Amino acid sequence: MRRPLIAGNWKMHTTQAEAVELARGTPKRTAVVLADGKPAWTRKFEETGFVAGSAVVDGRVFCVDFNGMVRCLEAGNGEPVWEFNTDTALYAAPNVHEGIVLIAAESGQLFGLDAATGKQTWEPFTIDQPLRCWPTVVEDCVLVAGCDGKLHRTCFAFLLCTRMQTLELGR
Repeated sequence: MRRPLIAGNWKMHTTQAEAVELARGTPKRTAVVLADGKPAWTRKFEETGFVAGSAVVDGRVFCVDFNGMVRCLEAGNGEPVWEFNTDTALYAAPNVHEGIVLIAAESGQLFGLDAATGKQTWEPFTIDQPLRCWPTVVEDCVLVAGCDGKLHRTCFAFLLCTRMQTLELGR
């Protein structure tokens, strides 16, 4: 059985599957089997494009487009599982931690979506500048660099959090 992987918008290697996604800025996702270079599947989406990499976790592909749509696809065949519209441009690859899809948005918001259902798990944290970097999780804290020159940190126990901490990085 061929197991596909969507790993980004240019050739990248990951340890989570056995193929790569090669399209950049196009309205489609294509999984290619690394062993033989043959396409495993292609899924086209209308009036959009993908400029960020994808996260592949537990047989699912999580991808974002520049129109603000977050999509969950079956890794094996590219079939859609769920969609969530953030109403803002998305240029950073998503991250998945403990069943939560983390999305950094052009609007300065950090979204958290349930990986199984696509439902929003908390109200987005917001800064006054775009977030264009991949949300990183370290010791149950989410770190994301903003276009404001600051590193923003919040605990992963989001229901207990009321604010983000920031660290000045300079420009």
